[in-house]
This record gives sequence, C-alpha cells and structure tokens, in this order.
Amino acid sequence: MSDGYGAIMRSVHIVWLKCYNYPVKHKTKIIKVLLWIFGGLATILLILALINIVLSGVEYNGIKDSYGQYVQIDGGKVHVDIQGNAKKVVVLLPGLGVPAPALEFKQLVDNLKKDFTVVVYEGFGYGLSDDTTKPRSTDNIVSEIHQTISKLGYKKYSIIAHSVSGLYALKYSLTHTNEVEAVVGIDTSVPEQLRSMPSDLQKQQAASSITTGLLRFAGGAGLIRTYLAINPNAISEMTGRTYTDEERLLANKLMNRNFTSSAVLDETVRSDSDSGGLSATSKFPSDIPVRFYLSNQSQELFPKWKEIHIAQLPRPNESFVTVLGGSHFLYNMHANTIADGFRSLLNER
Repeated sequence: MSDGYGAIMRSVHIVWLKCYNYPVKHKTKIIKVLLWIFGGLATILLILALINIVLSGVEYNGIKDSYGQYVQIDGGKVHVDIQGNAKKVVVLLPGLGVPAPALEFKQLVDNLKKDFTVVVYEGFGYGLSDDTTKPRSTDNIVSEIHQTISKLGYKKYSIIAHSVSGLYALKYSLTHTNEVEAVVGIDTSVPEQLRSMPSDLQKQQAASSITTGLLRFAGGAGLIRTYLAINPNAISEMTGRTYTDEERLLANKLMNRNFTSSAVLDETVRSDSDSGGLSATSKFPSDIPVRFYLSNQSQELFPKWKEIHIAQLPRPNESFVTVLGGSHFLYNMHANTIADGFRSLLNER
C-alpha cells in the first residue's frame, strides 16, 4: 500500500512541476479554462436553484390540502393526519427528516385505524407543516406536540415513536405522565446514546454538521430535485415502503419541500447533543407500559443497542424488547407485528 501511495505522490509532484514551469501564457490559458468551467457550473446551479424555488411554491399550492388538517400552535401551523374514529387514541411520531410521515406510516395506520383513532403528527419542517427557525430543541418539540394534541381535544392517548422521536416520547412521558397510556418505540434513539456507540460510529455522528451543510446546499441548489427526477423511487429504496404512483408523486414533492427545511436541518445538528435534560439512566414512568422493537441491523452496528433500551424500561425486562429482521424503518416490513404488540401492551395496562 505504501509503494502505491508513494507512486501516486510522485506522479502528482511531477504534474505540479510541469504546471509550475509552464510559460506564463499557458498558465493564463489554464486559468481561463478553469474559470469558464467554474462559471458554467455556477450558472447551472443558479438555474437549478431558481427552478427549484419556483416549482416548490407551485407544488405546495397544489398539495397543501391533499390530506389531513392543520393545527395552529405557537410559531405557526403544524399538520396532522387523523384516521379511524375509535375511543382509544394513538399518536405516531416520525423519525428524523422523514419528509412525508402520513405516507410513510400508512401500513401501520391501516392496521391500527380499525381499533384506534390514529393521529400522525407532522411537526415543523415535516409533511405539510410550516417550516420554522425556532430552535429544534427537545423541550420545544415536546411542547409543540403537546400543544397540538391538546388543541385536538385528546386527554388520554398512547404514543408510537420512530427513531429520534423515541427521545421525545421519553421526555413527553415524564412531562405529561397522566395523559400517556402506553409507548411503543421503533428502533428509537435514547439519551446520550453517542457515548455508548463504537468509536467508528461516533466519528460518523461527529461529522453530521458537515453533512447537514452539504444537504442544505444540495437542496437549495435543486440537486435533490434533480436526483429524484432521475430516480423517482429513491424514497422507496431508502425506507422499503412500496408507493402507488400517486403516493410516490406526493412523497417526492414533499421530499423536495422538506428535505432541507430549516427545522429539519437544525434538528439534525442538535439530535446527538440535546437530550432535553435526560441522561442515559432516565427511565419511563413506572405506570406507563413500554415496548421496543429494534432492527437487527442497528443491533449489529451497535452491540449495546438492546441493552440500552432495556435500561429505559421502568422494570427492565428483556421480553419487552424485540429485535426484528430488517432496516431502521421496521414499520414498513413489520407493521402487523408492531400493531399487534401495541394492542397486547394496552391489554396489559
């Protein structure tokens, strides 16, 4: 490997010397060519950005009333999709950056709405909700969820949370204990989980602010829109959810609108450091039944994954933490298992 590296460096050095020793007029030509190339790329990106701004506005006007309803809370309007009309209520909280929660949770909603009123919450920057520059701290997000549920008139309800929303569900349950009947976590985040991660995963998480900046640029420049035009099934490939043509079109429009929203980008940066005052030893209240479904892929990457979820239970019991085969988006592959597990959890209350 070292011989190959040395050969590459010698080749680079030779090329640099040749360029350095070029006559001034040749250097000037090279600079002009580079300026033309960079200028052309900048022009293309500017055009894509302008197209993206115009199309995003047009698309939103066409889809803003396509499903669900809006709820006015502090800071703007959030959007919810409510299915079913049963006495028992369950609120679904999406994972970080999911652009279209109501579509993404559809299989789980279809199973649950027979027995429950199912509320899919789309916070600021998600689904059809407004964007916001208000800090996406855990405390702010939990407060906004509670404002929304209160304005809808629900006094008692359960929570099913995916990914980062597991952190919000824990904080919510500790803050509004008397209102929460049960919690199911789907491959959920836990407070201070970064400290328990293997060192290679910690390094990847540490680069999240750089990734966020690149995504902001890509979204603003219209590159996400361009990618979805080339590969319209990108969201399905990422989450494992099979969309109809109509759903795919709507999901892609919401992806273009939300993928680089100010709210989601700020939440991404804060997600590894803001635990809302919770710690690795924080547990759910003793009178709220809790069940976790974890991905075997997450378990393989993070050997303590199951262990740190068991530790969140008020009465640690391995039987309430189930590892399922599949990706992080378990609710697409195991909707029936999760729904049945939720029903049995309520019956144990």
